[in-house]
Amino acid sequence: MDNSGQLTFEDSPLSTHFNEGLLYIQNGDLQKTLEVMEEIYKENPNFTGVVETIKSMKFWQNRWVKNFQFAEGYQRAEYLLKEWDNYDKFIQNSNIHYEKVIIYLKNFIFKSIIKNLVHSYQQSDVPNIDVLLQIGEIFLSIEENQKAIESLEYARLFNKKDSYLLSLLADAYYRIDSIDKAKVLFREAFLYDPQKIILSKIHCDFIRQLYDKIMEETGYSEGLILEWIGVYGVLLNVFHVKREINTDELSKLNMEIQEFENEFYGKKFNNEFILPKIINRYFWLLDYYTLQNNNKDYIDIYLNKLKEVNKHVYQQYVSLMERNSNEKVDNYE
Repeated sequence: MDNSGQLTFEDSPLSTHFNEGLLYIQNGDLQKTLEVMEEIYKENPNFTGVVETIKSMKFWQNRWVKNFQFAEGYQRAEYLLKEWDNYDKFIQNSNIHYEKVIIYLKNFIFKSIIKNLVHSYQQSDVPNIDVLLQIGEIFLSIEENQKAIESLEYARLFNKKDSYLLSLLADAYYRIDSIDKAKVLFREAFLYDPQKIILSKIHCDFIRQLYDKIMEETGYSEGLILEWIGVYGVLLNVFHVKREINTDELSKLNMEIQEFENEFYGKKFNNEFILPKIINRYFWLLDYYTLQNNNKDYIDIYLNKLKEVNKHVYQQYVSLMERNSNEKVDNYE
């Protein structure tokens, strides 16, 4: 009913029956949903969404029954994930655009996948990080963001430097409006191994904007853009929230810089990915000596190193330093 008290399409008996039919999906009664939709189709074959829902139920009906042939746990989850990929292709090939049934099915199938992955995890004698990561990823895909954070934060206890995990966790924090924490984690993700990050899984607008800007300015390949996001994120003051680094991390950064400098100046492989890796690590050390250690001698050393590898980036960074005299530092572990 609309604001004037007039009946709308949503108030019609067919619409009510249609919505009741969709609700059966939540309980896994796909046969009942199919029966309801076929009843509606007989009465009105042009009813919005009914054909797409019938096609979808017929796709999943036998597949859902078949999933019980697999052992509860990882095998069943793996089967359902594979069939969801097949359903994605089916949607495209069958020209199915009715979002409501897709959302109902996705929530139902993915919650079943999560249940089986949790079962698999609980049966393991040691923490299975890959399963935890999958659980977090699937929670994200159905917008259960807080549960995704819980799973991914637990996985991070065992693997603090996995760029893919960090990017998903950062995106989850972004989705619940914890922007500062998202920025800290994204910056870290784009330091360790940016090639592991899958941009299509990232919803964060400022990461997409950084990607688009680099693409527009440089025309680089996606792989190379991933390396430069950490650099551009600093220069454009997107990654303005910093975290403290410990002595082990400081030592690791220095070792990596030496390794990359040897490759860059020796030109062993003429690898275009090396330059953004070096610059990104210079930025982290400059943060350390500016915000934690306050050592002007080392600041000058790394500014000179930055100038030597790329004068344009050096000029942008110095200008940024002058504008940002009061940085925000947080210790997000």
